[in-house]
Order: sequence, then C-alpha cells, then structure tokens
Amino acid sequence: MEDRGSPRLLLGISIASIVATLVLITMGGVVRVTESGLGCPDWPLCHGKIIPPMEFHTLIEYSHRLLANVVSMLVLGLLVVAVMKYRHISIVIRSVTLITLLLVVQVGLGAWTVLAELPAEIVTAHLAVAQTIFSLLVFTGVVAYQPKGTTLVDGRHGWGRRDWRMLAWSALAVYLVIISGSYLVGSNAGYACVSWPLCQNLDVVKSGEFLSFVNMFHRLIALILLIIIIRVVVVLWNRYAILKLFRLLGIGISLAIVLEVALGAANPLMEFSPFVQAAHLSVATVIQGLIVALASLVWVETRSIEGVE
Repeated sequence: MEDRGSPRLLLGISIASIVATLVLITMGGVVRVTESGLGCPDWPLCHGKIIPPMEFHTLIEYSHRLLANVVSMLVLGLLVVAVMKYRHISIVIRSVTLITLLLVVQVGLGAWTVLAELPAEIVTAHLAVAQTIFSLLVFTGVVAYQPKGTTLVDGRHGWGRRDWRMLAWSALAVYLVIISGSYLVGSNAGYACVSWPLCQNLDVVKSGEFLSFVNMFHRLIALILLIIIIRVVVVLWNRYAILKLFRLLGIGISLAIVLEVALGAANPLMEFSPFVQAAHLSVATVIQGLIVALASLVWVETRSIEGVE
C-alpha cells in the first residue's frame, strides 16, 4: 500500500519548488534589467569569495545565485522523494528526472553566461530552460498528487484530449512570447517604442527601424495570444463551471492577464522602471504556470477516464 503521507510530502516540495523557481525567474529578470549580470564577474565564487563585497550590483547577482542554490536543493529533494515513494508512477519519475537533468544544464548555462560576459543568446537560453523547469514542476505537482484509483474531479464531466491539447498549445505559446520578450530586452528593442499601445503613433512604419518592428511584433503576438487564452478560459468555464478548482484557475488567469496588460503599458509610460520590467516577466510566468496547471489537470483526468495508469 502507498504511504499516505507521501503525497503530502511530494506536494509540499513541489509547491515550494514552484514558488522558489518563480522567485528565481523574477530575480533573474531583476539581474538583467538592473544590468547586474556581472555583479559577480567570476563563477562559482563571487569576486573570488564565498561572501562578496556589499555592493548594489554584486548583492543582486549574489542573491540570484543563492536562490538558485535553494531551487537546486528543493529539486534534489523532489528527486529523492519521487524515487523513494513514486517509483511505481512512471510519469512522475520521468518528469522529475527531466527536471533534474535540465537543472544541470541550467547550472552550466549560468556559468557560461558569466564567464562569457553575458552573450544575449546564452542569456535567452538560460531563461528558456528556467521556464521549462518551472512548467515541469507545475506538471509534476499536479500529476504526482493524484492518488491511485481516484480523480481530482468527477469523471462524468466529459474531459477530452482536445481540451488538454488546446491548453498545452496555449502554454507553449505563452512560453514563446516570454522568450521573444527576452530577445526584445536583450536587443534593447524595448526602448524603441516609448509610447503605448502604438509605437510613436506608428511612426515606426515611416522610419522602418528594425528594433521598432521587433517591439511592435512582440506587442502584436502578445495581444493575439491573450485573446486566444481568454477564449480558451471562456470555453472551459462554460464547460466546467461546476468545478471549483477550474473556476479559481480561470479567475486567476483572467486577473493575471489584466495585470500583465497593465504592466506592459506601464513599461514605456514609466520609462522602463526595473521593477515594472521584472514584474512583467514574473506575471507572464504566472500565466504560463496557471495554464500548465489547467492542461495537467485535464490530462490527468483524460487518462483516468481512459483507464491509463
């Protein structure tokens, strides 16, 4: 018989890992927008010391590294618990193993980023892997806490493969928009449009400046994606309104979208405040996590109804 305490333990570590990774991604955004990436110019030490000098940029980068260590320990704990308590659930073992492998890659990218003095491509790859780890942690938290022989919701509500695929594609689209935003920041295209919602009243069309086009393209695909997500939430709401968890997730996504649009507008209007830029990335990550959670719930329920172990 499965240890009844193990789902709570794994869920607790999963939630702690998700929160810590979200904070780490946000802190990574702070490092970037405050230009603190070389606050510690060496690796793994900082200025050749375990405890670095108390300077602004150094403290920001050093805090980011400390958070990375916390996430690493939590992921290691997640792996230990999964191996000890969930060996019989292959999807949990595969997911946690992949998270661990990606964490190793992420550490290497972090070192490469510093030692190569912040190449834009590696910085973007660093964020891409972090977002992947975050999504897998959300997926693992949802799937792993599913006790054998039970479902999170009543199977009579007619879950289908189309629903979770629709949500999975939405989560992937959010991921790609986040990565495009990273490229926008790295190329300094964010400063190419200092008005909102249009770019200097579309003078970009006359000027033909590449960075302005990059900025407007990011805004356009973000707008299209937000409309699609709202549509997806409406469809799910109409279909599964009886489910309290889905109502909460739907409301959460809707509120996060409103906040994300406000932060997007605040960026140029507040002269690209580092706080606003970091918050913009953080809320986008929250949206991605909520959609991944929805997709994971539907996936779990669909497999349960189809009798897949």
